[in-house]
Amino acid sequence: MAIIRWFIEYSGTSKEKYQEFIERKLDGIIAALLKIRADKSYDVMAEQIKKMKFSEFEKLVDEVSKKTSSNATVKSDATFKVVPIYSYQDLHKRYGGSKTGYKG
Repeated sequence: MAIIRWFIEYSGTSKEKYQEFIERKLDGIIAALLKIRADKSYDVMAEQIKKMKFSEFEKLVDEVSKKTSSNATVKSDATFKVVPIYSYQDLHKRYGGSKTGYKG
């Protein structure tokens, strides 16, 4: 919700700012959130970040960027498993119907 609020706050009714936010700002926001998430000292700020104005969030990003070197890599704790699916029937048998409730 915070990102949507920041989007509205930043772009207002300007189509140019709308486009700029999507093309330039969104990648930075996601990168900054990953950096903040990786820095355990910011764990207590999770709820505050959701309520921040976009300008306040940008200041926080600057603070975090100064603390982390540009060579530092952010590791995501997400893991992915590749599941080969060779037919629609196989897909439906594994993940459709009774598992997802989709009846199509």
